[in-house]
Amino acid sequence: EVQAASSGMNSEELLALPCLQNPTDKKILICRGLGGRTRLADSLRARGAQVDYCELYERSLPEQAQGQLQSLDWGADKPTVLSVFSGETLNNLLVTCERLARPCLQLPILVPGQRVAAAAKEAGFTTIIESENASVASMLQALLDWHQRTAS
Repeated sequence: EVQAASSGMNSEELLALPCLQNPTDKKILICRGLGGRTRLADSLRARGAQVDYCELYERSLPEQAQGQLQSLDWGADKPTVLSVFSGETLNNLLVTCERLARPCLQLPILVPGQRVAAAAKEAGFTTIIESENASVASMLQALLDWHQRTAS
């Protein structure tokens, strides 16, 4: 039997699944990026599971990001909305904007869920468009909904 989170794509949604409420003596392997969040493993261990990690990739600021952001015209044709698909992407955007002295915080930002929305707010963004999760369909729908609300 396969169970999946219904809407969110995060640890909190997975921890709400019925099959993970009492994982005593179950062996669980979490495939993740190097140095990812520990909430899922910590919670499952507290519920009695044996948890191991398989770290499959490493998050880092792409070398080409600064050049790509610098090449954008931030004058009259500046981006209307910024989008990030994770907290790590938000951090990379902030670092790159700071290095280039780009006015990112004044632009609306599209984020995948409450945790990244809270981080964007803490960073200083004032217009935050919150999607239900990081799927392309959900992000696009949140952007369309925001556009409809602000265009009227």
